[in-house]
Amino acid sequence: MVIIVLIPIVSLAMPHVQTRYILGCGFFLLGCGLLYGRSIAPDIDFPHLVILRAAQAFPLAFLFVPASVLAYQTISQKMGGDAAALFTMFRNVCGSIGISVSTAIVATRTQVHMAYLSGHLSRSDSTFHNALSQLTTAIRGIVFRRATPRRRH
Repeated sequence: MVIIVLIPIVSLAMPHVQTRYILGCGFFLLGCGLLYGRSIAPDIDFPHLVILRAAQAFPLAFLFVPASVLAYQTISQKMGGDAAALFTMFRNVCGSIGISVSTAIVATRTQVHMAYLSGHLSRSDSTFHNALSQLTTAIRGIVFRRATPRRRH
């Protein structure tokens, strides 16, 4: 919804503001939104998630409209169809490359972290043994409290 509302506003601002400033603002806001998103946690609530998603979607209107205008600005009407096909193809290919690279980085870092953790997961490691016994005691306490019927007064 944020993008749908902002695209006409950005389109109206484009004749008055240089395209490079709008693109720069879009990249800056996208960076801020992604930095804001690094604080995500497993126990996130829905309103916080909506704000997070809106903060990441807000800058896209400042990126897509000016990029499209710049791509078609010097193209004649006769070549418009070919330009649209090339622009869409390059956007899809570059997006796919970006997704592939980020997936490879995440997979590699996960393997590094798993290798590090597996080196410390043995009964001979005192830190692991203490943490395991504390978690076992805590889980047994929770299960025992839930299994005990509550008395009503």
